[in-house]
Amino acid sequence: MKINYSKTPEQLFNEIETNGFAKIDNAIPPDELQNLNKFIAELILKNNGSFSIVGHDNLSTSLLGDLYKDKEFLQLQSDLVSLKVKQEIPSTESKYQVLRVLNGGNVNSQSHLFHFDNYTLTVLLPIIIPNDENNKNGDLLVLPNIRKVSNSPNKDAMIKIITQNPITRKLLKFKWIRDLFKFESLKLEPGHLYCFWGFSSYHGNDDCNDGSIRSTALFHFHKTVSQKSLFSTMTSTKKRARVKV
Repeated sequence: MKINYSKTPEQLFNEIETNGFAKIDNAIPPDELQNLNKFIAELILKNNGSFSIVGHDNLSTSLLGDLYKDKEFLQLQSDLVSLKVKQEIPSTESKYQVLRVLNGGNVNSQSHLFHFDNYTLTVLLPIIIPNDENNKNGDLLVLPNIRKVSNSPNKDAMIKIITQNPITRKLLKFKWIRDLFKFESLKLEPGHLYCFWGFSSYHGNDDCNDGSIRSTALFHFHKTVSQKSLFSTMTSTKKRARVKV
């Protein structure tokens, strides 16, 4: 899959640091985006409800699998993380990919599950995004850049105990509480690429209308905390049904 890179790593880095995210407009050519839409449609025919396809092995034969191992795409991620952590990070650094499809009556089963990623950088590719007039389109909700990069598993666990417990997540379903903490609401557009510091930014997605389809591909780069705590395992947001292609 060919990406249209309209910004340098330095430009993207400055945007993430200033705005909480950076966007590469029209990064995916229309024909490639159309092929991705067909791929999602085929998956939906095989699987009921919302699901995830987790890990490169399960996506290796798809366009998303091609992008995951694309040298230019990996170099971009390497450059961004190197700027963030102020040391050279090779493009062979740890990485991870997930395809998520929210579909059907349980489309909101994963809404407002706010969390921090275990990787420094997250690159999000919207493939199918609802565009309903009432704005229930699964917008990305972000409290950006609120913690520093740290590889301490104990510190990570303590933060997640506070931020990823059921009570906190239930309270943050209320917009007025999110407004109090100044969450950003980002309307995603298919074909653009969005980059943000997944480890440092507290994020989740808003509700969609019942029956909507929302599909996003996520690329994570540079695992920050290598030792996973028991709490991290218990609060994982990847509890949606996992399927293979």
